[in-house]
Amino acid sequence: MICWRILLCFSDHGTGLPRYKRWLNNTGIHVPLVVHIPEKYKKLVEVKQGSSVDDLVNLVDLPSTVLSIADVPIPEIIEGQAFLGQQKEAPRKYIYTTRSRADNMYEMSRSIRDKRFIYIKHGLPHVAYMQPGFIFDEKKESFAELHRLYNLNELPAETTKMYKPKGREELYDLENDPFELNNLADDPNYKKIKNKLKDELADWQIKTHDTGLFHEAEYMWESRDSNPYNWSREQPEKRIKSLVEISSNIGDKDANFWLSKLKDKDPAVRYWAVIGLHALNDNSLKVIEALDKALEDENPTVAISAALTMLEYKTSDKALDVLGKYMLDDRPYVSLYASRCTELAGIKAKPLIPVMYEVLEKNKKQEGVPSNHKVYKDFEFASFTSWSIKYALHICGEDIDYSF
Repeated sequence: MICWRILLCFSDHGTGLPRYKRWLNNTGIHVPLVVHIPEKYKKLVEVKQGSSVDDLVNLVDLPSTVLSIADVPIPEIIEGQAFLGQQKEAPRKYIYTTRSRADNMYEMSRSIRDKRFIYIKHGLPHVAYMQPGFIFDEKKESFAELHRLYNLNELPAETTKMYKPKGREELYDLENDPFELNNLADDPNYKKIKNKLKDELADWQIKTHDTGLFHEAEYMWESRDSNPYNWSREQPEKRIKSLVEISSNIGDKDANFWLSKLKDKDPAVRYWAVIGLHALNDNSLKVIEALDKALEDENPTVAISAALTMLEYKTSDKALDVLGKYMLDDRPYVSLYASRCTELAGIKAKPLIPVMYEVLEKNKKQEGVPSNHKVYKDFEFASFTSWSIKYALHICGEDIDYSF
């Protein structure tokens, strides 16, 4: 019996080195895709064997394409579009990609690219590309060498940027600048192109009700009776549009703008207001007083974010109490965020050492209870939280093995 196989071969998005895994640059999102179509099914394609196609394809398109090849109706819930088969659609004009939390590190970046340009928008522009933490620590030989050269001031300028805040926007001409070294986001000659891509990206966020507009700890709690996908799509479009706009203003508006947003009834707006204040690096009295009040916010993401921002400006027992309280929270996504912020607080978190050990004990694998991790309850929130706790203990001078 002859078995005819249609093969679609693709790969992961690279190693954990800068500009690859976890990055939205083209180097981090461009993966190989090879399709083999037997002679028997050549009617499914319009190109010759051995040729290449420069159409934009997203991995989300694979399920639709497989169904199309099999001539099975594609359900509406599937978001991708078929690039082969009877239900093939017109080539994509844009590719959209996202980066939110990766392991224990929080981000909120979104990108859009057409065949020539890629635009990246950062919701946390004040955060370095290469955040502090053991993922990028000297225990890995490659990063040990990067850190060594950085400390000696021997890294090329482009590599040094990995240690610096990202900024709000990036725009690259992939045709003339394939290595994405020349950021055109502030170049007036490319303003029209940037704004076009920026608007298209915003429209996509609104259309998809992008969950990244909400902090993970918020949407996980709010969707506890359903799931984040359905919950986000139940949110009024007016709310989504408002959050797209406010998250796009991080690193741009002044303190008065963000202080006014701290009074908003929407907790997601208040969260972004704290992030906006953090990005300004403004330790004026009015900001400190507003952050002190935000520490009492009933929403954990607002209070935790305010605690980290406050601790970057001054020592605050009240802020430490907030982090300690939420590290012990039974909601794992809340505990993770508080633990990560405790890690980022550095040596100022030293008074929380007893709480950190309590969290580690809480996250340990229990005798007789199944787990997909050899040490912790799971290889998800429990392990990621413990990574941050262990690294925080290391920073605070504790003799602890902080590897996972």
